[in-house]
Amino acid sequence: DAAMAPARWSRHVRRIVRCPSTKDAAAFLGWLHDFGDREPGHVLYPTSDDAAWIIASDREALSRKFQLYSPTPDALAPLLDKGRLMRIAKEVGLAVPTTWLPESEAEVERVAREATFPLFVKPRTQVLALGGGKGGQVQRPQDLFAVWQATSISPERAELLGPALRATRSCSGHAAWDQGSSSRTPRFRRRSRRGCHACGA
Repeated sequence: DAAMAPARWSRHVRRIVRCPSTKDAAAFLGWLHDFGDREPGHVLYPTSDDAAWIIASDREALSRKFQLYSPTPDALAPLLDKGRLMRIAKEVGLAVPTTWLPESEAEVERVAREATFPLFVKPRTQVLALGGGKGGQVQRPQDLFAVWQATSISPERAELLGPALRATRSCSGHAAWDQGSSSRTPRFRRRSRRGCHACGA
């Protein structure tokens, strides 16, 4: 749905069709059904989190009009929810950053008291998010709640996400700033005595 999508410029492309933005899930899904009714049998393969989630949410009906392989929403949700993905990584023995998943103002206040700053706040999922926000750096404990609240999932968006993803109001993070560096460029650290700290909204 992007005018500058890389696939549009492939030498193998013979035809381009325009669709509504995936940020308008109902319009995008309606367009898919209309296209599938007119021209059944095309291969449908999502190339973004939004498209993958929307297609998975209606995979049974779409599979009658398109050639597609799509996991169920329950199978896809752990990949799109950073909190659940982190827990799965820990269960199989992968190293993950120190991460908090606060669900309430009280929990955010506890993180502000206990964590080492700066922190990096990221939404647990960016599916159907508007504005392209990927999170932000928090330098001071007193600023944590405002950033956490700004990246929370609204009730309207939670309804669009459905039960498999709507419980992701909190957020997690995967990057930390090296406090001993003058650079403000985030970088990932595999091992550190101080660890990699993150929190979310």
